[in-house]
Amino acid sequence: MPALQGELSYFRYLKEGSTASPQIEEAAQRAFAGKQARKQLIRAVYRGYLKAAIRPADRVIVKDPTAPLITAWLAEKFGALPVVIIRHPCGFASSIGKLDWEVSLKHFLRQPRLMNEHLAPYADVMQKAGSDIWTTRGAVWAAIHRVLLNQIETHPNWIICRYEDLCGNPEKEFGLLADSLGLHLGRADKKRIIGKSSRNNSDPGSTFKVSADMPNVWQKRLSPGQIDAIVGVTREFGFSDYDKIL
Repeated sequence: MPALQGELSYFRYLKEGSTASPQIEEAAQRAFAGKQARKQLIRAVYRGYLKAAIRPADRVIVKDPTAPLITAWLAEKFGALPVVIIRHPCGFASSIGKLDWEVSLKHFLRQPRLMNEHLAPYADVMQKAGSDIWTTRGAVWAAIHRVLLNQIETHPNWIICRYEDLCGNPEKEFGLLADSLGLHLGRADKKRIIGKSSRNNSDPGSTFKVSADMPNVWQKRLSPGQIDAIVGVTREFGFSDYDKIL
């Protein structure tokens, strides 16, 4: 989905029946029509999947890590089947830190409907967490996942899987995911999955990484104090054990 500064980049919240801004409507229409922005096509050339990016298809995959809070709206508006991929909060915080993404809790706190429907019990925690970069990142993870897990309870058709499982056994887990989506992975598809998940690249934005190394890479990047800050604030949202979320 094309980038929307001031809109999706700030974790806009939309639910079924919500009225979206013209910018979000236009971007979503383009994405679900399979239309790629110029920046995305350049990225596809760089990462080696231009042919797949421009190939006509009956179904499209729309990936946007900045748009998790409009999932319900997208599902209703376009008949999409959401796939929610969750990741350990320390992995999330470490990743956005390496990419130098700026995140702020004010973009959650300034949305009354979002706070009233999902995050009001955690408003004080969010206010306090904003004073430190690592508690901020942990609280952003917790806020996003609190909303998503609340919505999954009322949308049993949504598919949810772990990033760590996909990385640890990509051939098996992507096969299961494909089955859930009604897709068939042939021998060539499986070979491509193995190849793409086994190549390394020093570019922090690249998708070509050794997948087996990724789930716990945050343990090498983060200090004990940073880990404690991230995990500690997620507990304030009721996430006492990541392994028991699913």
